[in-house]
Amino acid sequence: MNNLVLLTSSFPYEGGEQFLESEIQYWENTGFDNVYIIPYQTKGICRPYPKNIKVIELIHKKPKATYVLKSLLSSLYHKEVLYVKKYSRSKSRLADIKSALQTTALTLRLKGTLEDSLKPLVGDITVYSYWNDTSFYAACLLKRKGVVKHIVSRAHRFDIYEDMRANDYMPLKRQFAGEFDKVYLLSSNALNYYKDTYGAGPQYLDIGRLGVDIPLGQPDSKPVAGKVRILSLSYCVPVKQVDKIMSAVEAYAKANSQSMVEWTHIGGGSLYETLKASADELEYQCNNLKIDFIGQLDNKDVKNKLEKEYFDVFINASKSEGIPVSIMEAMSYGVPAIAPDVGEISDLVNETNGYLLPSNFSINNIIDGIDMIISENQNQAYRVNAKSWVEKYFNSSVNYPLFVNQVESIAGLYDSQ
Repeated sequence: MNNLVLLTSSFPYEGGEQFLESEIQYWENTGFDNVYIIPYQTKGICRPYPKNIKVIELIHKKPKATYVLKSLLSSLYHKEVLYVKKYSRSKSRLADIKSALQTTALTLRLKGTLEDSLKPLVGDITVYSYWNDTSFYAACLLKRKGVVKHIVSRAHRFDIYEDMRANDYMPLKRQFAGEFDKVYLLSSNALNYYKDTYGAGPQYLDIGRLGVDIPLGQPDSKPVAGKVRILSLSYCVPVKQVDKIMSAVEAYAKANSQSMVEWTHIGGGSLYETLKASADELEYQCNNLKIDFIGQLDNKDVKNKLEKEYFDVFINASKSEGIPVSIMEAMSYGVPAIAPDVGEISDLVNETNGYLLPSNFSINNIIDGIDMIISENQNQAYRVNAKSWVEKYFNSSVNYPLFVNQVESIAGLYDSQ
């Protein structure tokens, strides 16, 4: 028997990991005898997944404090302390040692809980960790014990780049270089960073692009003369800088009083009420501006909106990203995107299909992007190129079957064929 175990943060329960909503369908008819999903969190609504895939809920039997004590005695922690003492800046050394202890404790806790969860499984186990963090480290420890036979992992952004973490330090990752079968990165830049920073050999790394479903047709509605329709989608939290989009939309509307500007924002979050109140006030002050803050939507409702309504441009203003599904899906419907050159966005947005902002962009940069994309002689070309780029490089019906086949091959499912 060959078992695949997918480790997630929350999927199939709500809480991000939207790309898995498409990918999971391709694990329905895999060569593995059994496919399991083990989410770390199990709160909220459960999203659809194939009926022949089973979900296992983690049960933590021992308190967290137990694993802090175990960590203090573990070689995993001691090796990490030696690394910190050798390479960490003196000002952050104590904080880094504390971070190493916390990460080791969580890893050991997950190792124990995961091992208990895997005991009923009969046959070889291949672990696919959706994130390259503590769940991945726990799986590597189980591979050392012989509980797990193969390990593959995706790595996105916060689980790759140390500058995303406090004091530019990510505990434990270097200790597992070469103890896995393959880590799949989103781009060649990310792959090289992982190789150079964590010491993993190139034979252990590969590029594994994500993907979205490509719609067959174009949006039902058409552009309206004299109207500019702008869409954005993100959580309303500081890092997403929705306030910058608001300022740009305001300035654009005031500079183009002959046009009716409509801005729709999808997404909730801690700043939602504050931003919505500001948007309501702005809409009252500006006669040619209509703003609709519609809160959180399910992914299927977002797709339905893109299918039914026409948008001239999509705007992302985030300080930090991996490769956003929101941009990818908008482009798949032919909506050109304006987005900053952070994370892996430059693999998605370029001068032929949208407008790539500098990482430290200004309000005027966003306005320039809107002007360029909606220009009469260029708009249709941007729309065609946006969809074709996603269809070529981020097509779920191409990327996910390829990835499934690669994992099956790593697990040795084709060895006897």
